[in-house]
Amino acid sequence: SDRAGVGAEFPRVHYTHDGEYVQELPSDYYSSDYFTDELIDNIFRDRLNDGQLDNATLTLADLAKIKKSFAATLRSMMHTRIEYPKIEEGADKPRQKKTKRLKKKVDVAPEAGESSTAEKATSGS
Repeated sequence: SDRAGVGAEFPRVHYTHDGEYVQELPSDYYSSDYFTDELIDNIFRDRLNDGQLDNATLTLADLAKIKKSFAATLRSMMHTRIEYPKIEEGADKPRQKKTKRLKKKVDVAPEAGESSTAEKATSGS
């Protein structure tokens, strides 16, 4: 069977292109990329056929760059943000921890009214 490992509850998906069933998909096929590229190609084709770009000074190379940029934007905006763990009230935030650690390694300029570690060492404090 061509559905080895696929349970009966998951029906086989049939893809169409221009109203025709696609018999075989490329080995590197990824539906999100395909449908995003197809959407952009259709939009550009419609704009070109309508004459909306007749007076534009864009080259085919320019259009290819624009299409690539649109595709990257569309693909990235369809993903949800990563949910980071909540930081407990009163706990040091990661950046604060790093800052404290770095201050211990480097002689940091003192706050107003404080003396630097170098001054303390020479004054004997």
